[in-house]
Amino acid sequence: MTILGLRHIALVCGDAQRTVDFYARVLGLRLVKQTVNFDEPGSYHLYFGGELGRPGTAVTFFEWPGAPRGYPGLGGTHHFAPRVADETAQLKWKRRLTDHGLKVDGPLDRHYFKSIYFNDPDGGIIEIATDGPGWTRGEAPDALGQIGAGQTHHFSLAVAGETPQLEWRERLVRAFRRVSPVLDREHIKSIYTQDPGGHSVKLTTLSPGFAVDEPSDGLGRSLQPPPRLEPNRGAIERRLKPLTLPAGRAQAVGSGR
Repeated sequence: MTILGLRHIALVCGDAQRTVDFYARVLGLRLVKQTVNFDEPGSYHLYFGGELGRPGTAVTFFEWPGAPRGYPGLGGTHHFAPRVADETAQLKWKRRLTDHGLKVDGPLDRHYFKSIYFNDPDGGIIEIATDGPGWTRGEAPDALGQIGAGQTHHFSLAVAGETPQLEWRERLVRAFRRVSPVLDREHIKSIYTQDPGGHSVKLTTLSPGFAVDEPSDGLGRSLQPPPRLEPNRGAIERRLKPLTLPAGRAQAVGSGR
């Protein structure tokens, strides 16, 4: 019964197309799955990551059209940090970002690594951090945050399978923590809980993976609602603005530090 590491992070965006343009065209991540919010199918849930969206590379977005800008605070993640190998790669990314008209701060020496900072179109803070020199070489705000565009919806920890997931659920129940039933999201199964700071946390299986309902070479090219919503595809698509996808992709930064 072991936590394997961070699986993905999920954020809120105000406009799906704008998010595709930024994360796929500017940052070079692959759109590996376009589906809908299973609990509110009138809006997109988009998954970006490495070539196959393997756990640890993925960042996902719930589209809340017209959502007001969120505010960082207790229960909300301040920023997330894709990683690069070294300072040379980091400076190349700084040049690319400034060429796209983005304001970039840094590099800043964080003792364990170096960082540059910029904002996505919703105001979310992104840090590109170097791998080195590493952890061998900790401050919470008091004010409450407001979830909204540019703020984290949840983060997801990976577990090896359904059996350890159920064991974790039982452990959380015994600890008198609120925890959801196991929810089948087609390409993963998840349970939801909260940490003491109010963050929404998922414990998520590694399988069956994004290619469960479409070929790996076609990931993210078309909308994939869950089978139970397939009879409503026409109505769902009428509520969603069609996405224009990039023809090619830049070399991607990694999706998690």
